[in-house]
Amino acid sequence: MIRESVDGLTTTFAMDLNAGLTQALSDGTNTYLYGNGRFGRLPTLSIPTICLIPPSDYVRSGDSMSKNKLGICLKLVLVITECLTLLACQPAQGVNLETLDPNLYDQTWLTDKTCPTPCWKELEPGVTSRLEAISIVKQLSFIDNSGESLNGTRGASFICKKPEDSRLYCVNLSFEKGVLENLSYIPNYEITFEQAVEKLGSPDGVSVRPMYPDAGGCDLQVVWKTSKLVLQHSEGIVQFGDDLCGRILRNNGELPRGIFVTRVQIMLPGALEALMNDGIKPWKGFSGK
Repeated sequence: MIRESVDGLTTTFAMDLNAGLTQALSDGTNTYLYGNGRFGRLPTLSIPTICLIPPSDYVRSGDSMSKNKLGICLKLVLVITECLTLLACQPAQGVNLETLDPNLYDQTWLTDKTCPTPCWKELEPGVTSRLEAISIVKQLSFIDNSGESLNGTRGASFICKKPEDSRLYCVNLSFEKGVLENLSYIPNYEITFEQAVEKLGSPDGVSVRPMYPDAGGCDLQVVWKTSKLVLQHSEGIVQFGDDLCGRILRNNGELPRGIFVTRVQIMLPGALEALMNDGIKPWKGFSGK
């Protein structure tokens, strides 16, 4: 147990000293849940101690008497959680897309409203020049131009205005010989693959492979050939249990629900064809209901 005093108020923490980084498990009011980092803080409800055999000075064991100072007692502690042991966990839910301000949260990659595919915001890989591409991105309403990052003549990255505390480089460009070669957009809001598929229609294939072949991790890519669109989700190394690749394999190629899109790529036709020829599996939908 560790006690911390701030402004005269003392808080007691139960610490897991065997963890790689010591984490607070309970502070008396809340219980903290950890996976890859802390993912939950839940109120703790304690039920008074229930004694199956009350404490007494002596208890009979056969024909002999022995001291029993503590008795045999059972203390139950219930942790109120959203995900009960006997019930399946509900998958994560994406944001309500209808509530997003289009000036701060772009969804045009879902609708193709800005230009014909393969294109986004008048940016077309293999066609748009470097200077033109940088100029176009700087004028986008959701971009914070104070955070521009240029990597010589080969790349450029731009920060989204929202969320303000993350400084997320949400638009990333790479160039070859002064022409846009690769374009990626990192959504600055939570959108699941189910939501994306509902808007875009069924994809043409899925790539699932380890991020680090010798250590683990998982890189998921879902491909739409006509729009030259690739949606990605990358998961780091998982210490216990199946990682995302393992769960997809166990589900016979079906994607678990509640997986967030972490990157949107619009690719050159040749690069997309190379990806399609490199172990792409047929689309099998989502697991469960």
